[in-house]
Amino acid sequence: MGCQLLFICIGAVIVWLNDASHHPDFITKKYKDSSIVVATLQEPLVAKGKSYKAEAKVQVMINNKLEYVKGNIILYLQKDTSQPAPVLTYGNQIIFSKSLQPIHNGGNPGGFDYERYCAFHGLYYQAYLKEDEYEVSNQKQINGFRQMLFDLQKFVVTTFKQYIPSKTEAGVANALLIGYKNDLEQDIVQSYSNTGVVHIIAISGMHLGLIYGLLVLLFKPLGNSRKIVYIRALCILSMLWIFTLLTGAAPSIVRSAIMFTFLVLGQTRQRKASIYNNLATSAMFILLADPFSLWDVGFQLSYVALLSIAVFASPISKLIYIPNKWLRKPWELMAITFAAQILTYPIVAFHFHQFPNLFLITNLIAVPLSSLILYALIGLLFLSWIPVNIWMGKLCQLLIWCMDTVIQAFDKVPYALTEGIYFNIIQAATLFAFIIAFSWWLFRKSAQACMMAFLSFALFICLRTYQYIQDTSQHRLVVYNVPQHAAIDIIQGNDYAFIGDSILLENGFLQNFHLKPSRVLYQTKRVDTLLNIPITSNAFLLGSKKIILIDQTLVMDSSQTIEADVVIISKNPRLKLSTMLASIKPKMIVVDNSNSRYKIAQWQKEAETLHLRLHSVASDGAYVYNW
Repeated sequence: MGCQLLFICIGAVIVWLNDASHHPDFITKKYKDSSIVVATLQEPLVAKGKSYKAEAKVQVMINNKLEYVKGNIILYLQKDTSQPAPVLTYGNQIIFSKSLQPIHNGGNPGGFDYERYCAFHGLYYQAYLKEDEYEVSNQKQINGFRQMLFDLQKFVVTTFKQYIPSKTEAGVANALLIGYKNDLEQDIVQSYSNTGVVHIIAISGMHLGLIYGLLVLLFKPLGNSRKIVYIRALCILSMLWIFTLLTGAAPSIVRSAIMFTFLVLGQTRQRKASIYNNLATSAMFILLADPFSLWDVGFQLSYVALLSIAVFASPISKLIYIPNKWLRKPWELMAITFAAQILTYPIVAFHFHQFPNLFLITNLIAVPLSSLILYALIGLLFLSWIPVNIWMGKLCQLLIWCMDTVIQAFDKVPYALTEGIYFNIIQAATLFAFIIAFSWWLFRKSAQACMMAFLSFALFICLRTYQYIQDTSQHRLVVYNVPQHAAIDIIQGNDYAFIGDSILLENGFLQNFHLKPSRVLYQTKRVDTLLNIPITSNAFLLGSKKIILIDQTLVMDSSQTIEADVVIISKNPRLKLSTMLASIKPKMIVVDNSNSRYKIAQWQKEAETLHLRLHSVASDGAYVYNW
């Protein structure tokens, strides 16, 4: 008990020390709006839709002296399509005095907590700079080893672009080998996610395992003398860690690198370590270095999947004995794939709200094929200086095209994906407890485990029933925060009706990112009618609540005053709040994000003067009204 308490205290101290907000040089304690900022790029620029993006380390001018602050920023440099991309890369310094903006969430219900995600990665502010709002310093701050990694990454990306002509296949190649996703098409990512093989293009332990197997094979002819064993171990570990750092050192790949380090060191001393000890020790090292990795989805899935494989893969594989070794291998792969899903299901449902129904078939095809592609890509890199590289590039493109085609075909199969799953964290934890207790009962036939499984399952059913009752009796109005678009959901029970821009009816990025999380959270499905709600012009009743939508310039009739519970202003109407008050008396004014920043600021000032309640979704997040 004393040791457990000690470890809890150590963990709390490490979390406190890693939280930059406690540091005396934290950016919010040093930076003022008028400060001159010197930002040092920590990575090459990444091209986005209308800008170039990069993380930057910050120095702030205080009393005519530059001082480093704790907490990095995200820089967005305006993209000018008529001009070439700015010649900026890792280590360049940019000087500007434009105010930094705090990183905030969009505020839509059920949306991704981007603000917390950035804070866990040491990012707290962002700045969007036009070409005339910054200057490039002649000085550079470069770490030689990081520069080498960026140069190596650039070589890989350039080589694949040169010898794999198709942009789609080249993007998959970069993601599969080094985790470079900037050229990866969103539709491809969605297809891989929907079919349960997204781990192929998200660098994981599988990739490092394939690299390790290749290195062992290459060094095997050197023999097994004591000196060679140590040299081989040093070379293998050096290459594994360089690959880990090259791919971005995500928690999942670092976990694998640490475990392979233990494995290689154990082999040099002819000792075999327990996989459970390796898992626990690697997790401890990662969390000591960065305790916020515990909230990283990749960290959670990586450890839980490997634990699930270690516990369940062998028992599942032994359920069916297949004497033929060529048929046994696919069955063992299916057993591993199925085993990984057992403990990861609650986490996948909690974070992603979907489950790929065809994961067994797609993994049986994609895992061996992606392994072959990875080795082919490595061959392309090593052969890039001889004429055979052209044919190697065509082979890689063909193999990747085959894999993409198969995955996209399975994605179109009816009922290939179960969507709209929603577990809150308590439900996910309860389901996880049931799986563990039930598995313990299966393995050990423990009466205590059976009772725990029954109680946890009963609690899970009760929680789900309570949520179902809440969902079926809900009545909500949601005004979403979608940049430059109008979007409103009227929710009644498990149905919703949509009012807004037609582009948001498409199943594209805007809907999936901004609107879909809310509909999953509230467990709703779309209906074509407006839920039998009386509507006249731009006014409608929600129960006894009167809602008025102003999305065009209206001629106010001051002879009749309307009492409105909520007035929604959309699409930049020419409107003065003082004039509106002559005919509409609102309890709440909601201004959506389809309005210009200038007009929103005007209405906010006017509302403050008139003592009106005003909610701007652009700055305050989505507006949710229970009616």
